Amino acid sequence: MSWGGCAGDSEASDQMNDILAQVATNTETSKNAGNAILYACVQTIMRIESESGLRVLAINILGRFLLNRDNNIRYVALNTLLQVLQTDAPAVQRHRKTIVECLKDTDVSIRRRALALTCGLVNESNVRVLVRELLNFLMTAEGDLKEECVNKICSIVIDHSPSPRWRTDTTIRVMELADSETDTLLSGFVQTVASTPELQGYAVQKLYVAASEAESLVNLCSLLQATYWCLGEFGQLLVAGQSMVDDEEAIQVSEDEILNFLDRTLHDTTIPRTVHQYGLTALVKLANRFSAGVLPRIRQLVSPFMANKDMEMQQRAIEFSQLLAKQNLWAEVLAPVPAFTEGDEEEAGEGMALPSASAAAAPNMGEPAPAASDGLDDMLGGMLDMGGAAPAPVQAAPADDMSDLLGDLFGSGGGGPPPAAAPVQQSGGGLNDLLGMGGMDLSGGAPAPAAPQQTPGVVTHMGYQKNGLTINFECKRNPQNPAMITLRANYLNATQNGMANFAIQTAVPKEMKLRLQTISNANIAPGATSNQIIEIMNPQNLPLRIMMKIQYGVNGQPVQDQAIAEGFPNF
Repeated sequence: MSWGGCAGDSEASDQMNDILAQVATNTETSKNAGNAILYACVQTIMRIESESGLRVLAINILGRFLLNRDNNIRYVALNTLLQVLQTDAPAVQRHRKTIVECLKDTDVSIRRRALALTCGLVNESNVRVLVRELLNFLMTAEGDLKEECVNKICSIVIDHSPSPRWRTDTTIRVMELADSETDTLLSGFVQTVASTPELQGYAVQKLYVAASEAESLVNLCSLLQATYWCLGEFGQLLVAGQSMVDDEEAIQVSEDEILNFLDRTLHDTTIPRTVHQYGLTALVKLANRFSAGVLPRIRQLVSPFMANKDMEMQQRAIEFSQLLAKQNLWAEVLAPVPAFTEGDEEEAGEGMALPSASAAAAPNMGEPAPAASDGLDDMLGGMLDMGGAAPAPVQAAPADDMSDLLGDLFGSGGGGPPPAAAPVQQSGGGLNDLLGMGGMDLSGGAPAPAAPQQTPGVVTHMGYQKNGLTINFECKRNPQNPAMITLRANYLNATQNGMANFAIQTAVPKEMKLRLQTISNANIAPGATSNQIIEIMNPQNLPLRIMMKIQYGVNGQPVQDQAIAEGFPNF
């Protein structure tokens, strides 16, 4: 009778137990034939209803296979141990040391299987020891194997972290060793630090030291991103020398030294611009963390980026320069990130993006936002509205009107004129990313190359008509992804006068995600049309509802309005 016929048959399995035990014990392993017999014996034991002692014997045979010099035998043993790990974990754990040694094997196939098996052995009692071995392996791993190791350590840190401090230390070490961005690890790290006040001083100190002492930051993007974020949130703790860990010697860094670090890294051309965006945001947040004496230097460091060739950096610098002139807004806009709650963690999951509540965002940085009410005033009121606008000598405006609050949109503040400027915005980003908008996506428009021409088969909906301005939306669903809706917004100037510095802030409910391309022309001639492509991810297929704040100038006079475009037809 074959072993397949014994599966689920207790009587037949009992008859085979003694025979299998004798074969497993007495077979000579000096030749491959004996190893083949033993392997068949092990496979049979694992598939019948064998006694626990016999299964332990089979796993011990596989452990001896790991000491064999034949690569094929070691690979087969690792693969089989991985298959029985879920059912016989304690027995496999006894061979942990031998399995870890296979991580040093010269054969990449064996190293890969040993990596999978080692990670499968991790539990709360051995996580410190095994992660230390995995970090040693990460130091020499290359290519996709290194990436695989980083991903597995990410999962281990999330699932088996014994303490917040261990998670912090391990994450920083992985960031130092990884050659690529590790979004999952980075977001989990930020979540841990933001929700553990006693670790904030410790984390910013460890990161600053690691980033400062690195010979090159070109392959340490995640480390630098985390350093920027922690400096922007907790830079004052580093200056005060508060490591907040009893057995860790605190260092004290001056405000000028931190600004020197930011200045040096922000001008390092080997670092991707997406990382620089984190640094620019951190620089501005430090204006609300450091003494007033360094404010002139912060302005000086931000100023060159207003002419940066990268439009995203240029836009941020322009917005930030205006924000730095509005100190009365700092307490709200540059407030520290709030601590994560259990609900935030469950909603975000392992892949949660880096939070930036109130003012710490860069592209691809999400945030745990407070629940927003259904009212537009609750969703947008009280936030800074820069509109991606750059100051320009088009018309004289009082200094106090350089930037208003979105609260003014709803009558909660003065209706001063908008900034007379030529908006400079790219899709996403800017202060709209920088501000936590209660779970909404909020973006502003800006001039850019002309938007694509209308695609046949779209449905047209008039969303706004007032003061000679008509906004028509041409709507179409993505045939490959019905949850994705593409709108082509056409801004028609039906007046006899030109519309200068046209800018629009657009937002959607928190259940949707919004992405904007730039407006084709911010100065709309009489009878002319400017357009903009809007992409909305609507996974719940809810009725479209687009909130808009509109501002432009006509004959030197500002025009401002707000509206909600809804009632879109089914398409």
